[in-house]
Amino acid sequence: MAKRQRRADGYTVGQWANGGWWSRVTTGYNEQGNPKRKAFYGNTRAEVVERAQAFKQKIDKGGFAPEGRDTTVAAWLGHWLESFIRPHREPKTTGYYEGFIRLHIGPALGRIPLRKLTAAKVRELMSAKAAEGLSPSTVRGLRATLRAALNQAWKDGLIDQNVAQKVAPPKIEAKDEPMHLTPEQVGRFLDNIRNHPLSPLFAFTLSTGVRIGEATGLRLSDIDFEKRTARIAVQLQRIDGKLQHKSLKSKSARRTLHLADTAIAAVKAAKAAQLIDGPANPLGLVFLNTEGRPLDQKYIDKRLKALLVAAGLPPLSFHKLRHTVASLMVAGGVDLHQVK
Repeated sequence: MAKRQRRADGYTVGQWANGGWWSRVTTGYNEQGNPKRKAFYGNTRAEVVERAQAFKQKIDKGGFAPEGRDTTVAAWLGHWLESFIRPHREPKTTGYYEGFIRLHIGPALGRIPLRKLTAAKVRELMSAKAAEGLSPSTVRGLRATLRAALNQAWKDGLIDQNVAQKVAPPKIEAKDEPMHLTPEQVGRFLDNIRNHPLSPLFAFTLSTGVRIGEATGLRLSDIDFEKRTARIAVQLQRIDGKLQHKSLKSKSARRTLHLADTAIAAVKAAKAAQLIDGPANPLGLVFLNTEGRPLDQKYIDKRLKALLVAAGLPPLSFHKLRHTVASLMVAGGVDLHQVK
């Protein structure tokens, strides 16, 4: 049994209980969507890492075609994911693509030689998934994943055309539902949740318009009470099953916000709750759950909808709270402590 393992840049490294080392490079996916791997063994970590890196470089430089012109869709998708996506994209984005490949594209199209994939086959897959009950947005994501992978195959000269590009994405009908709360509804909502543990988080969001990951990842060290500012530089993401801080990717995303009275009060309330409950807070977060742990985004969305319904309001997602903030600003920069 392996003593430990760690994913590196396109390969996995681990150590056996007897002290020996191994590394594995993903070379593709089979028709069931499961990864196919090339394994290397040695006495030291450096040895197996060197062999894995050399093998991966050979694949990258030579263009991935271990099966020649009969390279399958599954094999190419695996190579594309490991060589072009995982090393350069966020773990959340990689998982997004990986899910589409493993659950949908691989099982349906994996056995087909890459050069023999047709637009008709792609269209059949999309129709079948829609019939299974997948939403139009999910089917669009499936198509986008396949289109991106085939585009790279076309650039590498493995195919003559991108057949996914020829298949139109499904239309997404606009839902007849409110996209934001009115000022009166915001006041009613905040009054209704005044004593709820998540009240400071929602009040802060409705005052600043930050994203859910930015709110849950906000640190006490990011707050300057004297200048009344909050530095937004990181977000909280679930990576390998754990909630961790991740730096915001662009300079425009990293910003400093001026805090209105509502936001200042929300931060102080959250900080006071920590002092009362007293659990450890190793990440130094502003907003925690009642057990003193980081807040999970799915839990927040679920509780938000329930609290809105309890207040007699439409069950909007956290993302749509940002639409509310934008709406209030357009309406005249209403400060939420006045709305309340």
